[in-house]
Amino acid sequence: MKSSSLPIILLLFIFGSLVANCGNPSTEKQHETAHSEETVPVDYMKLGAGIAGATRDALGKQLVQAISTLGTAKAIDFCNTRAIPLTDSTAMAHNAKVKRVSDKARNPDNQANEKEIAILQEWKEQQAKGDSITARLLEADGKMIGYYPIKTNGMCLQCHGMSGKDILPDVLAAIQKNYPNDKATGYVADQIRGMFVIEMDK
Repeated sequence: MKSSSLPIILLLFIFGSLVANCGNPSTEKQHETAHSEETVPVDYMKLGAGIAGATRDALGKQLVQAISTLGTAKAIDFCNTRAIPLTDSTAMAHNAKVKRVSDKARNPDNQANEKEIAILQEWKEQQAKGDSITARLLEADGKMIGYYPIKTNGMCLQCHGMSGKDILPDVLAAIQKNYPNDKATGYVADQIRGMFVIEMDK
């Protein structure tokens, strides 16, 4: 009697052990998973592109709304007062530092530095040759810095195109009032106007 009950007890013990461990990965597997997650490299180029795209979309949405409700001339006031704070809020949401800069800045706060001007010049030379323009990623002072080109489109030309052709007189007057040292006109469609600079912690 005792000998026949032994296999049953043994089976119950094994079954109980399986049930207790069902759905719970072993400590070894957990360690392997954690280790693999720690060693996955961050794609900073892709991360920066996402932040640049989110910033562009936020600015574009607000600008289109301002133009549609106030008109292009009044939208200049929006750019003057809201563009940089909106950029800063997007940067904060993504835990990064975000700048929009140009070698021909409208707002002096958006003036590109020497390094940024050099990259813009390289892009322009590539574009003139018909080569594709690619974003850049550099490392400096423990940061990963992405540089992403900004090109003009039809909407941009309302404020950044040719005076007397693309830019209406009331819009030009608003630009001159808000930005007396403006350099950001004379562009044509699909031309490099500046860049997003995304600084990310490494």
